[in-house]
Amino acid sequence: MTQWSERPSLTVDEIVSGLSSPIASMRKENPQLLRLNLIRLLVNFNDSLNVHKPMSAQQISDCANSIISEGWMYKLDDIALTLRKARMGEFGKIEFKIDESDIWRFIKEYDNIRLAAVRKAANEAVSSLYSVADHPLQDITTEILEKMKQREMKQREVKPYAPPVRNELEKNIISEWDKLKSGNGPIDLREYKNNLLAFSEYALTRREEILEESFKPAESIWSK
Repeated sequence: MTQWSERPSLTVDEIVSGLSSPIASMRKENPQLLRLNLIRLLVNFNDSLNVHKPMSAQQISDCANSIISEGWMYKLDDIALTLRKARMGEFGKIEFKIDESDIWRFIKEYDNIRLAAVRKAANEAVSSLYSVADHPLQDITTEILEKMKQREMKQREVKPYAPPVRNELEKNIISEWDKLKSGNGPIDLREYKNNLLAFSEYALTRREEILEESFKPAESIWSK
């Protein structure tokens, strides 16, 4: 752990996105130096206040220990900014006394600001990672959507009417019908075996006749 120094110009957004180590890492590398830096911050803050009951040396030492133990997720820059904001009255007016409970109240107030900055940084990171313009999946997604659209349009196309394909039997019946003599009258009737039939009746009659013919046994050569 290198020597840490306070940078008063740092904003909460810069602290959140910065590369400085959290207290959890710093206490593993050099806990004595971490504690010394915390005590220095608390002493400077305590001395800057004009209150009737400032923190004693023991209270400052205990407060530093509690921050190292319970505030492991923060950075020293977070603690420094918290105390600067408290000194400027952003967390309420300090009048009569200052102790460890007040320091933790300031930290909790600052944590609301810090949480908003953390969420903002996370959203920016996700937006950058999945940028519509840059993400390689965008081209694939666009292509899939375009193909789905084309397929849907094709399914919706109104296809021209195509008459059903007729088999040979139907073709023969129609050909026969065209050759029959038409009867007189508004309805298209044709004469077949001395009966006037509509096409549907004629077609049914011819199918039955052809079917019946197909079941007749072939003439035997022995019958002659």
